[in-house]
Amino acid sequence: MLEEIHREIIRGSPLWESLSNHKTFTALDCGVVRIGEETGKLYESLEFLAEYYRKKAAQRRMVTAALSYPLIILIVAVIVLVFMLLVIVPMFEQVYARMGGELPTITKAVIAFPR
Repeated sequence: MLEEIHREIIRGSPLWESLSNHKTFTALDCGVVRIGEETGKLYESLEFLAEYYRKKAAQRRMVTAALSYPLIILIVAVIVLVFMLLVIVPMFEQVYARMGGELPTITKAVIAFPR
């Protein structure tokens, strides 16, 4: 891809036009490079794009980190809930049966739910 862009530039195409021929570059990239070429401030334009993508990557990492902790907590909570419903609650049924008592209505409903 870079070799193709290089060949197009050597043939006389502007950099922004060479970049726009490839799907790798966004309209923002091509537009900023075009403005930089037309104003003679290509270096500043490329610095702007570099900073933009640096901030975008940092923001993505921050969002990922912010969402990972609650997601892990949610998964653990679901696992604990399933374990309790499938293992612990039925144990109460056995304990009440041995003691000759009757289970509370809510507990009966919880035991009957997964079955």
